[in-house]
Amino acid sequence: MKKLIITCLACLFLFTLAQGQSALSKVYKPGTKLYVYAPTGLNLRDKADLSGKILTRALFNSKLTVLQAMSTAVFDVDGIPGTWVKVKHDSLGLEGYLFDGYLSRIVPDKGPFDGLEKMLSNFLTIKSTTDQRTNVIALGDIEDGPDSEYKRIDYHEGAIYERNRYSRDVITIMFPKGVITTQEMYLMCSVFFDNWKYWNPAPKYNEKSMKCVSNQETDTLEMKGGPLWWTIRYSHQGGD
Repeated sequence: MKKLIITCLACLFLFTLAQGQSALSKVYKPGTKLYVYAPTGLNLRDKADLSGKILTRALFNSKLTVLQAMSTAVFDVDGIPGTWVKVKHDSLGLEGYLFDGYLSRIVPDKGPFDGLEKMLSNFLTIKSTTDQRTNVIALGDIEDGPDSEYKRIDYHEGAIYERNRYSRDVITIMFPKGVITTQEMYLMCSVFFDNWKYWNPAPKYNEKSMKCVSNQETDTLEMKGGPLWWTIRYSHQGGD
């Protein structure tokens, strides 16, 4: 049996969404590059309204450039709050309006286990890396068995990524306040744990706390907020 525990600590200010501001709209500005995290994509419309004509569908991982932040009312889609933003679809050259609740400055990556590390390293600037791997147990002449692995990445922005693996995997990620938003953290986890939509209950975006368990009770995900930080804990227990 293996246990997988993922802990993310994010030093972030907690806040209450206000009229005209989503979590992400507080940090982007004209020229900011954003990426689509909605699994089935987002409709790009000719005006900031659900009645607007659909110009195209911006697919998952589409790259967008912010043209204008909109002062429109915040509304929810799939439980995620957001507002309208005027963007340019980089590959199609089309300009229009999108719901920003499913957008992030972090490029999504669905890597099986290094996805979180890749997303962070693509978004932040690596300062130093420590990577150690030691074979601990030899099981006869047939195979070697479990290795000890430790990896730490320090980023110039102050964030730290750590992975310590032996009989279980432990990943810890620390974010100084202002590095990413709670929305971006939630979306990043939604890509990495892309099967969580089948959990019962499925995870729901919440700025204060969140907990969900898979149907087989092998996976548990918790997110809790404090005055200046967030803690995300993911645990997995199952056979090889």
